[in-house]
Amino acid sequence: MKKIISISIIAVIGVFLAFSASPVENITAKVVKVSDGDTFTVLTDKKEQIRIRIYGIDAPETGQPYSEKSRLFLANMIAGRVVTIEVKSNDKYGRKVAKVKTETINDVGLEMLRAGYAWHYSHFDKTKAYIEAEREAREHKRGLWADKKPVNPYEYRNLKKKK
Repeated sequence: MKKIISISIIAVIGVFLAFSASPVENITAKVVKVSDGDTFTVLTDKKEQIRIRIYGIDAPETGQPYSEKSRLFLANMIAGRVVTIEVKSNDKYGRKVAKVKTETINDVGLEMLRAGYAWHYSHFDKTKAYIEAEREAREHKRGLWADKKPVNPYEYRNLKKKK
């Protein structure tokens, strides 16, 4: 009897884990629009447009210093190219939050940080490579870190809300 109960419990746990684990969604699609330094739109083979927010980074907002340079840096890496998107979640704006790679770039978000065109979104991510990339960009005053007083996009959005 104990054996049957043990097997039943193990089976129930296995089914629970199988259904509760969130599967990783991978999408391969062509980039058709780069909105800013962390958001772009892809077109799938099924002609579906999907908005993507790059996981782990936060690029300058429109109106902030370096926002256009950040957008252009991202566009130079991905515009018109086929990218692979590893979806982590969906945000409140309906975008898929994802890690992104191209045929030649393994982590687009990491490259944005290395170049100094995005902040590490450390509130949601603790990736050591991201922490180190931002630290090095700050130290060498790359991209937005050349500014005397760069304002985190999160703080910038909050200041705009208050006004």
